Amino acid sequence: TGVQTCALPISAYRPCTTTGRTDGNLLTNETNLPPALYKFLNDKKYTRGDADISVSSLAEPPRKVALMDMYADHIITDVKDSARLVIGNAVHEILARYGEHELDDSTRLFMRVNGWVVSGQTDHYSSGRIIDYKTMGTREYMKGIRFEREAQTNAYAELLRVNGYEVNSVAACCVFVDWSPMQVQYSKRSEEHTSELQSRLHLVCR
Repeated sequence: TGVQTCALPISAYRPCTTTGRTDGNLLTNETNLPPALYKFLNDKKYTRGDADISVSSLAEPPRKVALMDMYADHIITDVKDSARLVIGNAVHEILARYGEHELDDSTRLFMRVNGWVVSGQTDHYSSGRIIDYKTMGTREYMKGIRFEREAQTNAYAELLRVNGYEVNSVAACCVFVDWSPMQVQYSKRSEEHTSELQSRLHLVCR
């Protein structure tokens, strides 16, 4: 099985001015978006440490994870397709900066499961409670939060317990990046949305 990379015709854009690599993938900027966005995405280096797989990858489809690892050097990503990561990363950094986190931001924990070394880093942990920050569209919330979200938070709970931390509860705090009043009427939970959704960037903890 191979991986195909698709891109819109170059003629539809101005010439590409910057190219680099992020997380092993080729990062381009075909639409000449602000250099700050390119630098931000290119400088964010994620590492799972000395582990076989990360908790976040465990929540992804196994075939997708395997193919991404196998063809990492052949995957091309453009800034215009990754700009949403800027919002997600900004949310994480702001909440981490002002939250009372009992674990250092650089603390990455490890555990061994069936011969595999799994690593992970929680967004927030204090008083036995884990909070995982997520940015998402309202469509996912209206259709039902994906199972992978719950699986990931439960995996973090096990990771912390193995490393000697007490865990009494877990929560996913979701920041909606595309909420608008018009969408409330189409929600299966219109009453809940009417009372809870107060702003365009809205936070819901479950």
